[in-house]
Amino acid sequence: MELIIFLIIVFIVVAIEGYVYRRWSVSNIKYDCRFEKDEVSEGDTVIFIEEITNAKFLPVPWLKSEITTSKWLEFAELQSSVTDKTRFVSSFFMLKSYHRVVRRWNVKCVKRGVFDIEKVVLVATDLLGSVNVSLPVEITAKLTVLPVPVLADKQAISVLQLYGDRTVFRNIVPDNFYHNGIKEYDESNPTQRINWLATAKRNEIMVFGEEYTSSKSVALVLNFQSKETDINSLFSENSIEKCIKFCTAISCDCFENNIPISFLCNTKGADGDTVYIPMNTGAEHNLRLLRTFAGLEFDSPILFERYLFDIVHFCNTTDIYIVTSYLNSDIISFQENNKNVKLFTLSGKSDANIINISGLFREEGGAK
Repeated sequence: MELIIFLIIVFIVVAIEGYVYRRWSVSNIKYDCRFEKDEVSEGDTVIFIEEITNAKFLPVPWLKSEITTSKWLEFAELQSSVTDKTRFVSSFFMLKSYHRVVRRWNVKCVKRGVFDIEKVVLVATDLLGSVNVSLPVEITAKLTVLPVPVLADKQAISVLQLYGDRTVFRNIVPDNFYHNGIKEYDESNPTQRINWLATAKRNEIMVFGEEYTSSKSVALVLNFQSKETDINSLFSENSIEKCIKFCTAISCDCFENNIPISFLCNTKGADGDTVYIPMNTGAEHNLRLLRTFAGLEFDSPILFERYLFDIVHFCNTTDIYIVTSYLNSDIISFQENNKNVKLFTLSGKSDANIINISGLFREEGGAK
C-alpha cells in the first residue's frame, strides 16, 4: 500500500513538474545573437556573441539554441552539420533563476558574401528530459564578408599599366605636354608653341602639333557566366569566385593610384536591374565596389555576348577591362572592334590584349 501511495505521489510530482516546464520553461527567456563586427574580409575571424537570459524564478536545466546559417561561416569549438550550403550549429545552456549567460565564439569567414543568421530555435526540456518545448526567435544578425584580391604582389598586375594619361581622339583643349609632330603656323597658334629648330630648317614658322589626352579611367566589366552555356545556373561557381578576386585586385589598384573606375556585371542586383556602379574614385567608392562584389549572388546571368553590345554607352572611359572565365568569337570580336578593351580570362593564350590570369590562383578548399 505504501509503495502504491509513493508511486502515486511520484506520478503526481512528475506530472506537475512536466506541466510546469511545458507551460513556463521558455517563457521570459530572452535570446540575442550578433556578430562583433558588421563587416570583415575573407579569411578573417570574427567574434559571434550569444546572450541568453532567464528572467524568471523557474530554472531551466537544459536549453539548446539551434542556429541556421551559411556553410561558409565556420564556428570553432562548436559541433555543426553542413547540408548543401547551410550550416546547423547547436549551443547548450544551463540557466539558473534570473540568470544571464554570454558566450563568444570564433567564426572564420571562409568565403566572400553577405551572410545572416537565417533562423534560431530554442529547445528546452525539464529535469527528467521528458518534456521538449521549442521557441523560434527572430534574429537580425548580418555579416558582410568582403573579397580579398588574388594578387599578393604588384608584379602580376603590371600588365594593366594603370598609370599616366592616354591620348584620345578629341577633348576640350589639347595637352601642351603631348606633342605630335610639327605643322605650319597660323594666327590661332600661340607663339610659345613655335618650334624654332624646325622653323630654322624650313625657313618658315613651324609649331608643335599637340595631342588631346585624357586621364586614365577604367570600366571594369565582369562576365558572370562561367561557361558559354550557362543560362539558368552556373556550371562553375569557383571560376566566378576567381574572377571576383581579380576584379577586387583591379579595384584596389585603381584606388591606390587614384584612377576613376566603374563596374558593370551581367547579373541582377538587389534592385532587380543589372549591376552598375558609376565611375568614381576614392576610399568610399572602393569600399562600395568591394561591398558590391561581396553581394553578388549566383543568380541567372544575362547572356554576356548580347550584354556587351548593350553597355558600350556606359563605358565612357579610356580603358575597358573585361574579366571572363571563357572566351568565344563574339567576345574576341568585341575586343578587336574596340581597341581600348583588354580581356582577362581563365582560359586561352595571352597576347597584347588577351591576358590569361589562371596562373595567379591557388586551389583552396574554401573556394570550391
